Amino acid sequence: MKTKTEANIFKGDLTANPGEVYPYTEVTGSINANLIKDFEKVFPKLKKVGGYLDLRGLTSIPAGFNPTVGGSLYLSGLTSIPAGFNPTVGGSLDLSGLT
Repeated sequence: MKTKTEANIFKGDLTANPGEVYPYTEVTGSINANLIKDFEKVFPKLKKVGGYLDLRGLTSIPAGFNPTVGGSLYLSGLTSIPAGFNPTVGGSLDLSGLT
């Protein structure tokens, strides 16, 4: 079940669609955003995800992107990471695209 609440918190799982903007600072469930190419525009305020965060479609992430993710963080499409990248991840961190 998905419900929006006050304080920019989305309760439940979220599937992100390209071209939409999600103004949430927190999502209590998981986020499937594997089709997203521009994270900063789609999730300009996101800091915390209760479940997994799937961002396999990204090839780069913005400087300062250090989310707290309760489950796994999928970033296998990245070709590089910015200095200071240090997310808090409760599950696995997939950076398999880095060489």
